[in-house]
Amino acid sequence: MMNVDTKSEWSPKKAPLMTKWAEDVDPENPHPHYPRPMMVRQEWASLNGLWDFAIVDRKEKIPAQFKDKILVPFCVESALSGVMQKVKAEQVMVYQRKFEVKKSWMNKKIKLVFEAVDYEATVYVNDVEVGSHKGGYDAFSFDITKHLNDQTEQIVKVLVTDPTEKQAIPVGKQWNGPARDMQFIFYTPTSGIWQTVWIEPVEDDAVESIEMVPDVDVGMLRLRVNTTTGKVEDVMVTILDGEKVVVKKPVAANTHVDIELGTDFKTWSPQNPFLYNMEIKLKDGDEVKTYFGMRKIEMRKVGKFQRIFLNNEILPFQLGPLDQGYWPDGLLTPPTEEALKWDLEQTKILGFNMVRKHIKIESARWYYWTDKMGLLVWQDFPCISDKQSPGDLPEAKINFEREYTAWMEQHWNHPSIILWVVFNEAWGQFDTEKVTLAVMKKDPSRLVTCASGWNDFPVGHIADAHVYPGPSNGGTKYAPADPNRAAVVGELWGQSKIPWGHCWFGDKAAEEDPRGGFKTEKEFLKHYEAAIVELTELKESHGYTAAVFTQTTDVEAEFNGYFSYDRKVEKVSLTAIADLHKKILQKD
Repeated sequence: MMNVDTKSEWSPKKAPLMTKWAEDVDPENPHPHYPRPMMVRQEWASLNGLWDFAIVDRKEKIPAQFKDKILVPFCVESALSGVMQKVKAEQVMVYQRKFEVKKSWMNKKIKLVFEAVDYEATVYVNDVEVGSHKGGYDAFSFDITKHLNDQTEQIVKVLVTDPTEKQAIPVGKQWNGPARDMQFIFYTPTSGIWQTVWIEPVEDDAVESIEMVPDVDVGMLRLRVNTTTGKVEDVMVTILDGEKVVVKKPVAANTHVDIELGTDFKTWSPQNPFLYNMEIKLKDGDEVKTYFGMRKIEMRKVGKFQRIFLNNEILPFQLGPLDQGYWPDGLLTPPTEEALKWDLEQTKILGFNMVRKHIKIESARWYYWTDKMGLLVWQDFPCISDKQSPGDLPEAKINFEREYTAWMEQHWNHPSIILWVVFNEAWGQFDTEKVTLAVMKKDPSRLVTCASGWNDFPVGHIADAHVYPGPSNGGTKYAPADPNRAAVVGELWGQSKIPWGHCWFGDKAAEEDPRGGFKTEKEFLKHYEAAIVELTELKESHGYTAAVFTQTTDVEAEFNGYFSYDRKVEKVSLTAIADLHKKILQKD
């Protein structure tokens, strides 16, 4: 399927730090797993691999011949792309490659799918424009059937521009501008294709999307199967517990139906992350596989405070790391599936039961593994740059709603996601109450935080404070006291321990870092234990229900991870940290 010369002059670049997984990247088939675990089709073909590539100014003519290659799905700025080059807002990234469509697919429709391209992409097949898309964190697809020729080879071309912080668009921690205040908390940008690209054959009437909402109180799944034609006609649904068939029945497509699972149904939780498998078959022959977990999350008042309940039982506490999902060699894209899993496995080993995915939307496979491993997920909405004022820009407000709607709809079937975080630390924050209420209305099955840190408003389910190093800085700062919301520390700790020899900007720059930190593991653990003890007290005195420790790994100029940025240095005993976490996570 490659149809590119993998013996070309292409090779990965060398970043200041590289992970051990960089050596495992296969340029002929990087990230080979089916990318959409929530809606799996048996037949598909990955278009990941080496593409022809060029960067040109907007006024320049698109080249007919290409001198360079790029490894998709790694962004232009990453070492693993083989380019490792910054892209200006006024430049255009040009991707091109040949591909084949199997003869057995020729009587079907062919979909071309992009899981994520940052930021604006226009797609051509055989030199005919098939569509365009704006948004750096959501998937999109085109029916390219009528644009295919009768030849063996087809050509796809993608033109991409990326303004990053120069427009009021969601960018998260990406920064492509000049030196700025608080530079160390902003990172290398991601431009271009940065998630998997693939093609798949579908029938004339095919499953377009699946909506699943579990109802734990009555043992029922509310299901909606949306199809191409939109007709309300029967589709066959089979729900399985392993190999055992739990339900097999025809249900109406394109409308909500309730499916009873029986009185002895199984729930999903961190302790037992049970997942039901589901097969959906249409009369025209389209078949997809999916899965779901029976999980309920809610807030209830217990005594003076609001507490969080999972499956009608109180969650004693939620502890998780701030997980930014950055990699020194792939930036927003992990080098391999094994690397992606490794971060989550370490989160479990550290004794956390939750992870806050910080102002980034991950690949669908990341959420698949949080579902499988049993990690509760707080999902941030990627923020608009703090240097923009979207409140004064009607188009930016409309665009933010359009993008967060796509994030929610593409990921809301994952049982692990229990909470949406709308804004973070006032960055790009606007119309907080209006936007939060809209998110709550769109997804009443989850909790919502209006703003994590800084500019709080009396709306949503969570009252969230950021306190560094925390938890209360000697009683000087607490989460907002609100009898209608649950109190959390959305960020704390942030204490550095420098992993000498594994510093993004080198050891000399780390030596000059004015933020301080700990030199020994003993000192680190002593202060960490004090933080856990105080959180245990705040749980009783101020109704705290959760805390997020900064952070899973170092990122570029930040040294406050449990691991170095390249994941090669474990800075502190994981079992020692896990033992401390047990003091607050275990039931009273």
